[in-house]
Amino acid sequence: MSLTMYGIWKLRTLEKALPGENWNPKRVAGYLLLWPGTERQRFLDAGSDVERPNAQESITAILFLVAGAGLWYAARRFASTDPRLAGALGLAALVCVFHFGLFHLASIAWRSFGVDAPPIMNQPWRASSLADFWGRRWNDAFHAPVHRRLFRPASRQWTPAWATMSVFIFSGLVHELVISVPARGGFGLPTLYFLFQGGGLLLGRGKILAACQSRSERCQRLWAWFVVVAPVPLLFHPLFLERVIAPMLSL
Repeated sequence: MSLTMYGIWKLRTLEKALPGENWNPKRVAGYLLLWPGTERQRFLDAGSDVERPNAQESITAILFLVAGAGLWYAARRFASTDPRLAGALGLAALVCVFHFGLFHLASIAWRSFGVDAPPIMNQPWRASSLADFWGRRWNDAFHAPVHRRLFRPASRQWTPAWATMSVFIFSGLVHELVISVPARGGFGLPTLYFLFQGGGLLLGRGKILAACQSRSERCQRLWAWFVVVAPVPLLFHPLFLERVIAPMLSL
């Protein structure tokens, strides 16, 4: 289901632009088949300024691949005795291998050929705040089109707070489809996780927390990581780990 949703999402980034644009068919094919990002204008525009990759990026991506392989091996050893732990390790392995490994290597390859394909994951561990984490560093393939198609129109109709919450509610519903539906349970938990994120973002802008965070960058970082990490079991709930991820380990 998640692959089908992603494919439809990707095609919709092209539907209104193709008739009036003069893009290289090979680059369009590369965008659709060999790049997980959704910023089609940047990818397809031959005149875009491109940030060339450096050696450190390649080393980091390879290290994530190695870490992912190690986590997958460890997960398989627990598959029969502790499916929940095995699922958690397996999920971490998949994120390391794909989001931080292969997807980043794809970005490096495309940018080496002069194509503007920025990394999907922009070093989220360096996020300076919760807004920085969700707005600039985590999964740009999802954030960019949602910001453009949902947040901007919503912010013209509603207050910034309601526009922000609409994005997190939508994120929750999408994750219900790709997490709770295949797990056949845990409905509402991913949405609750994203409501917590939206609430944390708005609360962080309140007077008390805002005053604390304005005095200390460490305070901003601690608040961000608390809000993101503490409720993770709501997002990747036990039924998803046991019924969806753990069975993958035997493939």
